[in-house]
Amino acid sequence: MKHTNTTDIVSNVFRSMLVVQIMTMLTGIVGSVVDGMVTGKYLGEDAMAAFGFTATVSLAVAIVGGIMSTGTSVVCGKSLGEGKLECTRHSFYACFSAALIVSIACALAIILFASPAAKLMGAQGELIPLAADYIRGYGIACPGIVLVAFLMPVMQMDGEMNRLMLAVAAMTVGDIAADLLNVWVFHGGMFGMALATAASYYLALLCLVPHFAKKNIIFNRPSFVFDAKTVGAMCKNGMPTAASQLGRMLLTFILNRYLMQLGGGATVSAHAVIMSAGNLCLVPGTALASSTQVISGVLSGEEDRTGITRMIRTAMRYNMIVNGACMLFFLALARPIVWMFYKGGTSAIDMTVTGFRFYVLCMIFYAVDLVFRSYCQGSGQTKKAYVITICDCFICPLLMALLLGGLFGVPAIWLCYVLGEGLTTVVMLSLFRMSNHEQHGLDAIIPFPRSFGRDIRAVYEHCLSGTGPNEVVEVSKEIGSFCADHGADNRMSNLMSLAAEEAVGNVIEHGFSDGKPHSVEVRVSKKDAEWILRVRDDCRLFDPKKYMEQYTDEDPSANIGLKLLREIASDMAYVNALKLNNLMIKVSPLSAVDP
Repeated sequence: MKHTNTTDIVSNVFRSMLVVQIMTMLTGIVGSVVDGMVTGKYLGEDAMAAFGFTATVSLAVAIVGGIMSTGTSVVCGKSLGEGKLECTRHSFYACFSAALIVSIACALAIILFASPAAKLMGAQGELIPLAADYIRGYGIACPGIVLVAFLMPVMQMDGEMNRLMLAVAAMTVGDIAADLLNVWVFHGGMFGMALATAASYYLALLCLVPHFAKKNIIFNRPSFVFDAKTVGAMCKNGMPTAASQLGRMLLTFILNRYLMQLGGGATVSAHAVIMSAGNLCLVPGTALASSTQVISGVLSGEEDRTGITRMIRTAMRYNMIVNGACMLFFLALARPIVWMFYKGGTSAIDMTVTGFRFYVLCMIFYAVDLVFRSYCQGSGQTKKAYVITICDCFICPLLMALLLGGLFGVPAIWLCYVLGEGLTTVVMLSLFRMSNHEQHGLDAIIPFPRSFGRDIRAVYEHCLSGTGPNEVVEVSKEIGSFCADHGADNRMSNLMSLAAEEAVGNVIEHGFSDGKPHSVEVRVSKKDAEWILRVRDDCRLFDPKKYMEQYTDEDPSANIGLKLLREIASDMAYVNALKLNNLMIKVSPLSAVDP
């Protein structure tokens, strides 16, 4: 593998996506936290305890959304990385059709069985009708929750970050306003709180849906598609996320019952507050993982080892910086944050503050575990993702909770999260290191699929940040020499050199004209007997139809070099994904022969 002048364009994309992810998730989590605050302050401690019991139902809905969202992201990301745009579009709408049908079915089941569900979750006495009311209203919200979660990753692939942030902001403002109207005006109790959540998610959905009416996007031409094979692939790739949510649901269920035995309703209420406020703490780690998952799907489809390594390195760097700063912030402000969930003074505040501070300590470990799990999912390594998920979300924290609770009582139980996450991190990285004993540095702890790059014989990579034609010519010469050094005959070497010069020159001519700093990443790989040229840039996004018209213009004097590329290529695809232009040209020995 040869690298020259490699500017980290993948890290730049990751960083820009991370900022949007944090803002989007933070805005969304604020609404969830406000639900807990309003419930505790205005509806009382019993309502807050009932709210804690309904967390299992909320997680069950999240399981459905997680399968649909993550599975679709992996399936579409891989085909997008391979340049199969029509396949990507078909897969998305097949998954969307399934998500719509399943979410409606779940809503009906939740509404019909709200009371039995409240009892099953551990609610007792007067807490049963309170929990059932909230569960019933949450059923109405179910389709909106699932579909908003489903659309978020594909909006990122389409580069529509602004609309995504608008939708989440509208959802948060709507939720807060509806919560306050419920307790101040309508007095709808727990059912009204759940309806407020439902209204906010449907408001967000109204903001997202118009995007898909656009013509120059990846997921255009909306339609209902039924494809069992695609839906099966979606479920297979999304199941680790479902296992994660199921693990957390079971963990919450068991801990709530355990805490009820050890300390009664006040302890369960404290746990509900810790988990609600703790959602804020997990935003940076979840944002890092979400960015990793979307990008790793595309990079895995391209079999881009260097890009994946840069992505993981960037994620770990921002984990230490962002989560380190956030940990200090939450530790310092633990008491005022917890106080906002309680109505007046109560002895439970001190216990909850202690528990919240212990919970905050898990932030860095949580992010490491989640980033690697998301990478494994995005790259199709579902078995590894399952192992990380089971340890991280259920086995390790539960063992720690039972051990600490049995030895030291309630206060020590709150340490189960940080110790459980830390144990998962140590075991996971140790196993990855053992399987990569021949690698060094960061590569030694990054698991690649066994078939990853198996057929790739050689790789050349270069990144251009200047606008001078001399740099383009120099790179094209290097590519010609590289191809010749790895078995290409003179004609093939010259064709690959010409292809790179024409494609990169076209990007610089049209993309660098705005005067802003840009980068163009060139990658040449030999896969079996076929040569693949990938040109990626962070210039303004082109209309895919107009972009490809450059290569087929009927005017004989227009774009001569680009037309030649069309003639020699066995396959050519352009996709604007992740706010990047991506052109992939494949040249085989047969396609390179004179007609």
